Amino acid sequence: MCLVGKFKCLLALSCVIIISITGCNNSNPDNRTIQGLVLTGDTAVVGSKISIYNTSLENGTKALKSTITQADGSFKLKFSISDSDNGTVFLATSGGKLANIVKDLPAQYSLAVVLASSVDNQNVVLNDRTTVASAFALAQFITDEGISGIGPGLAIAANMITNLVDIETGNPGLTILNDDNEPSSDFSALKSLNEMSNLLASCANNEAVCEKMMQLALSLNNTAPTDTFHAVVNMAKNPWRDPVPLFDLVTSDTYQQDLGKTAPSSWTLALKFKGDPVQLAGPGNMAFDADGQMWITNNLVTDDTYILPDCGSQQIFKMDPSTGKVDVYTGGGSYGAGFGIGIAPDTDDIWQGNYGFKGSTCPGDLANNSVSQFASDGTAISPDATTFDIFGNPKDGGWTQGGIGWPQGTVANVDGDIWIASCNGATTSTGQVDVTIYRDGDPDNFLTITDPDLVKPFDVAFDSEGRAWVSGEVTDNILAYDSNGKQLANFNLGIDSKPMAIASDSRGNIWVTLSGQIELPCPDAPGRLLTGTPGIAMININGIQLNTRETTLSSVDKKVPGGMEVTWGIAVDGDDNVWVANFKKGGLSSFCGANSDACPTGYKTGDALSPDVTGYHSDLLDRNTGVEIDSSGNVWLANNWKNIPLQPDPAGDGMVVYIGLAAPLKVPLIGTPEKP
Repeated sequence: MCLVGKFKCLLALSCVIIISITGCNNSNPDNRTIQGLVLTGDTAVVGSKISIYNTSLENGTKALKSTITQADGSFKLKFSISDSDNGTVFLATSGGKLANIVKDLPAQYSLAVVLASSVDNQNVVLNDRTTVASAFALAQFITDEGISGIGPGLAIAANMITNLVDIETGNPGLTILNDDNEPSSDFSALKSLNEMSNLLASCANNEAVCEKMMQLALSLNNTAPTDTFHAVVNMAKNPWRDPVPLFDLVTSDTYQQDLGKTAPSSWTLALKFKGDPVQLAGPGNMAFDADGQMWITNNLVTDDTYILPDCGSQQIFKMDPSTGKVDVYTGGGSYGAGFGIGIAPDTDDIWQGNYGFKGSTCPGDLANNSVSQFASDGTAISPDATTFDIFGNPKDGGWTQGGIGWPQGTVANVDGDIWIASCNGATTSTGQVDVTIYRDGDPDNFLTITDPDLVKPFDVAFDSEGRAWVSGEVTDNILAYDSNGKQLANFNLGIDSKPMAIASDSRGNIWVTLSGQIELPCPDAPGRLLTGTPGIAMININGIQLNTRETTLSSVDKKVPGGMEVTWGIAVDGDDNVWVANFKKGGLSSFCGANSDACPTGYKTGDALSPDVTGYHSDLLDRNTGVEIDSSGNVWLANNWKNIPLQPDPAGDGMVVYIGLAAPLKVPLIGTPEKP
């Protein structure tokens, strides 16, 4: 029997359990029923013990009822949940036999499922596919000791499962099957999910496969799992570990025809969300609010209304990260937003930099000198536009105080000050405005930084001492400022390093991407072709601590660590590991951060965790700009631009999420990263 401890959903696992934050708000809490099947493929698991548990903050955990599966793998459980127990419900199985085999299943073989909806007269299937989907979605909440989590992340993780699998049938979910997710491509999420399900089915039929799986699918600290569920959890959290030997264990084609020699470079599950019912067009960056919802900047008009001239979007999107459903908000002077987005403390207001993005056929000079402010419910706080061109594009609107021009990084510090990096700010009597600071979010109470050492600033981040760091694209440097805009440090990152996005870690360090190639047009494009190699750098107030950029590589041999190619966005997760978006179709890059305890044995800060050639590859990725970690430990990337950006529709079309891959973050992210 599984021993289940107290919520904050702490579950001591002596067998396999998965949980879901689900409301059971039935007016009649008695005589509830759940029924279904326990299967591997189409084969029934008979004589298996299946139990249902409920966990709530008020009453701890209760074992509600158990039963034994029948000859066809079916079960039916009647149970009661009181009104005060409306918390977490989960199912678990142990033991049993395959219907067509006399001997018991291998001891390591375990199945499980999350119930991501209210439990009342529900049909469920527990099979290999539901077990893999549940293990990935909740991977970051599962440890050797149990499962724990607070805040919105655990609920979002539980709801993410239905994108992967239909828990009523055990078949793939609608999202993983849709055309957006390219189910027939070589390394689609569907094929990866089915192949890992094949691996579990292979274990069910062969104890030797189970034993070898336990030896290969180790945890970060090299501890062997005791069951298939924990083995898949380890695969989700450490996708770089022995993907080919695990692939070679597969002997079953229960869930799909075996992939033969097409082994993955890592075990990941990535999905694309284009936006429903309104589609994204050139998403630039994102920020997560206190409810775990994702706010997204959008470069261009959306695909379903894409007509020439290809001018900037006047929309900001809020996406539910577990469904892809979006709410769309307008007004406040929003226009052609780029990379700049942040959420303010206390008010939870969303701030967006209006870069004034436009395509090559969009005529005229349009608004590019403002930021927009939205309340947490999407209501525009900043002024709406009042003047438009003949195509309906705004020429004013938003907050313009403080000499803003072509803003990119737009970020709040812990004091509620909004820092805005202007790629081409207004020229004043003291020089060109590089950074504008709105004290306590008040546009009328601003400071400006005009620094000749900083040209084309791109992004802003804050270290653990509250210092602001700003990247300079043209000057190839990163600078530190105090809260009043006084320069404290200036570090050169190398000729043509082209620093871009910045992220802080919990230990006082700042991480920055070095694209080697990107110099943004604001308004003019660079007059020379840049072909430098990419990298990342770690800096603190004492100087540059790490720079991975290799400047001696020839134009032919440009293999760089972790699959980096034209690096753009950067994020640091709850374990201080580093994640990098690449502005070239391919993969997500990941690196060991400043916390060596969160890295594999023998790895040091700056070492690549993702494969060198491919990164964490997904066929769904285009050219990515923003990358962020949500409260569930999912890694999100903005498909900003098509790999081959042909007119009239060059814009990328959605958000790609790698499920359960990183250590979760407290949201919203303000200042340095924290665990939930």
